[in-house]
Amino acid sequence: MLLQRRTADDVVELMGLSLERAGVFRVPATVTLMINRRGSTGYGQKFTDEITNDWGGKPYVDVMRGVDTVLAKYKFVDGTRMAAAGGSYGGYMADWIATHSGRFKAIISHAGIYDKFFDVCHGGVMV
Repeated sequence: MLLQRRTADDVVELMGLSLERAGVFRVPATVTLMINRRGSTGYGQKFTDEITNDWGGKPYVDVMRGVDTVLAKYKFVDGTRMAAAGGSYGGYMADWIATHSGRFKAIISHAGIYDKFFDVCHGGVMV
C-alpha cells in the first residue's frame, strides 16, 4: 500500500512503492493510495494465482480494506471526496468498484478489460 500526502513540503510513503508510479495522480492537497492487492506480481506465483477465476472479488476486498485502513489511521484523508482510477486490469477493477461501491465521487476506467474470456483465451488478439 502506498499513501502519499502532498502539501507544500510533505509526502508520506508506506511500504516502499515508487513515488514515480503515483506521480500522475499527485497534486497539491491530495492523497494517492496504491494497493499491492492479491493477484499483482512481486510476491510470487501463489500471490498472483490467488485471483484465478476471481478477478474482482479478492482484489476488491484488498482495495477496500486499504481504503478503510487509511481513513482510520490518517485523519487528514477526507473519505467523502475519494476517486478511484485504473488502466488495463486496473480499469477492470475501476469498473468493478463502480458497480460494487458507492463510496467514490468519481471513477476513471482506462482501457479496462471488458471481455475476460476473449482476453484470456485469445491474448487480446482478434482472430
